[in-house]
Amino acid sequence: MRWAFFCAFGLFATLLAADAAQRVPNEATGSIAAVDVTKSELTVTTQHGQRTTFKVSRVARIFINNRAARLAELSAGDSVRVVFEAAGKDLLATEIRATQM
Repeated sequence: MRWAFFCAFGLFATLLAADAAQRVPNEATGSIAAVDVTKSELTVTTQHGQRTTFKVSRVARIFINNRAARLAELSAGDSVRVVFEAAGKDLLATEIRATQM
């Protein structure tokens, strides 16, 4: 009986950990290379020099200098942190925090 309990508990803990791992947000930092409002896309040059394009979710939270903003207000050259999740072959931005000088 104890063995069955520990097996069930172990399986539950493994499934719980796997579910939590899937929900860990991905994050990219760098500078904005391009903003395409028509396509709802944001291209970022990461700190490692890689250019990555994100689809911007309709419900994405966007901030510039810690105030709520719209995608159209972002500019090339802004420092940015993008929280995203994989959506098929696309990267879907769910939060964008930019700093403008």
